[in-house]
Formats: sequence, structure tokens, C-alpha cells
Amino acid sequence: MAAAPMRWWPDPTLARVAARLARAVDAWREAWGCAAPASVDCVRAHEWKDTVRPRPAPVLHAAVFDALFGLRPVSATGDELAADRLAEGATIELREALRAACLSPADVDSDAAAAPRARPWSGALIAMISCGSIRIVQRFDAASVAAMLAADGEAPARAPREEALPLATVAEALHARTVRIRTTLAAGELDLASLQSLALGDVIRLSHPLDRPLTVQADEESLPCAAYLGQRNGQRAIELARGTAHSDPGAAS
Repeated sequence: MAAAPMRWWPDPTLARVAARLARAVDAWREAWGCAAPASVDCVRAHEWKDTVRPRPAPVLHAAVFDALFGLRPVSATGDELAADRLAEGATIELREALRAACLSPADVDSDAAAAPRARPWSGALIAMISCGSIRIVQRFDAASVAAMLAADGEAPARAPREEALPLATVAEALHARTVRIRTTLAAGELDLASLQSLALGDVIRLSHPLDRPLTVQADEESLPCAAYLGQRNGQRAIELARGTAHSDPGAAS
């Protein structure tokens, strides 16, 4: 199975993305004299739950008209048609402002379009933009979020994943790691007088029978196997065998 990058944005990052989008919405509101309050919230895409929907969301153009001029009258008049054209221009500028803030050429979606579900650690975010009757839900992948943060100077620009060091599976990552193997004999016992009289050339008899396997450890962890002393190519060696060996607490290597 191919390795995949894992990204998890902390809450301060969600707030920074929301603030960037809110600045774009506020600039649009000021330019068009929109008095409707606005809010922007960001959540991790896999945590998004659109549970509160009091009524079907209007199309973006109709929502912008409502936010700027109030509800449409029953009969169309010249003033209403002129306001409709203004709302159309405001809608275009809102889309462009959000595209610029998102650093994406893709169009923005109204919340009538359900955002796709994302897996945890995907790095995808969902932004929920509200301004009067305007409801917009926009999805960003991890690369788009990283680009927005870098543009704000909040995070260092990072090379795309494909240009960085390639990802590796667990087996590949552990392949180059070295492990110290240690074999252990059972401990022997000496009285203090014998210890004080030890000299070079003395032989110390251990309580380890010849037919009893040795304990094998990798770093500090015991391996689920036993070992026997041997030789190969003029060097000492150990042969791994089934089963385990249990050494005394005072075992010596």
C-alpha cells in the first residue's frame, strides 16, 4: 500500500484561515455597503456536520440581493431590475474576492452543494461563510491551506510533497536502522574471597548448561527466540532457534 502524507491543522491554524477569508468578506461588504453581519468559521473536513439548516439555501445571486437590498418585491419594477443588476455585479465580485483569498482559480460553492467527506489527517478544511442570507461552504485541501498560510507569512513556505523526500512504508523506513544484538549467559556466583584473588588466566565456571540456549536481546527487548553459540568463517556466531531462553536476574553478557 502506498504511503500517504498525514496533516492535522491545529485550532490556531483554523482561526488564521478563517481570519483570511473574513478579511476578504469584510472588504467586499465595505465596498458594497452591505450592513449584514458576516462570520467565517473553519473546521477540519472530516469533523464537518451541517446539522442546522432552517431553510433551503438560496442561490448565491439571490442571497446577495437579499443581503444588499432586502427581500425581492412580488412585482418587478425598474428599481428592482436595476438592483438586480447591481446584485449580479456584487455576486461576481464576492466570488472573485473569495477566489483571491483562497489562492485558487476554482469557483466558490454555495452551501446548496454538499462538501465531500474527507478522512482524518487529510489536512482538508471546510470554511462556512455567512453574511445575511448568504451561505457559502467551501472545501480546501491541505496544499491550499498551506499556500494561504504561507501567503500570510504565518508559516514558512514548504515545497510540495512530491518535491520533498519521498514517503516510505514502515518496512522501508526501518530498513536502514541498526539494532544491537546481545546474547546472554546465565550468571555465575563467586564469594568475595574468590573475587579478590582473581587473576588473568583464571577460568570461571558458570551455571549455564551446554544444552541450554542463550537469551537474545535486540537493544533492550528480548526476542521471541533462543540462540546457541557457534562459529562461522573463523568468527564467533550464534544460531537462532525456536523457543525462548530465560536467564537469571544477575545474568552476564
